[in-house]
Amino acid sequence: MDWLSGSRLHLFEILATCALILVPIFLLGFPQDTIYAYIIFVSIQAVLIHSNIATHLGWLRYLVVTPQFHHWHHASDAEALDRNYTAHTPIFDLISGTYHQPRERWPESYGTVKPIPGNFLQQLTYPFSGPIHMLVERKKRA
Repeated sequence: MDWLSGSRLHLFEILATCALILVPIFLLGFPQDTIYAYIIFVSIQAVLIHSNIATHLGWLRYLVVTPQFHHWHHASDAEALDRNYTAHTPIFDLISGTYHQPRERWPESYGTVKPIPGNFLQQLTYPFSGPIHMLVERKKRA
């Protein structure tokens, strides 16, 4: 994982982000400068949290997402599965019990624990094929 990881997005994620975040901000009447400032902020933050920069923020690590925190979200280590979902502040993970950030170490392995198709078109459709895959697996077991 490196600073470019935040740039690799599914097409649907880009559309959902625009529809669920940027469109409401625009419709609520926020000034254009504010919208641009938000886009710049989240773009810089996406690069920073995917970087390999060790940050030591003390107690602020419970308020601000750091690279160490976010790396555990992408980790495939058993202790990291289903952890660290929040994008801007770990408070929501603390509240929901999904917070995980060991102080002095980083994950050992990254990526998914489930096999992902190798072909581009299959990867694009894979998130929407969950129910189909489940039915195929059931038939194989039967």
